[in-house]
Amino acid sequence: LKSAVEHYNQLVGSTERRVTPKARTLRECGVPAKKEIGELEVIEATTREVEQLEESTGAGSGSGVGSPTVVRIESARPPEQGEG
Repeated sequence: LKSAVEHYNQLVGSTERRVTPKARTLRECGVPAKKEIGELEVIEATTREVEQLEESTGAGSGSGVGSPTVVRIESARPPEQGEG
């Protein structure tokens, strides 16, 4: 997920630097646009740690429950209004 978000954000930056200025130049020269280019928003990726108990299958584990394992879960959310 993190890699996909990073690549998407790179695409947004490249579009803002290269495509959008050229589109404006074409419009100023009188070239009609079939569609308006919408604004692309950067996605902010955040991670959080979640504890998950896993059942132990090893021999000699009295209770059958192993120690907690920390699992990293990544999530992505669009920026809130006003964030940049």
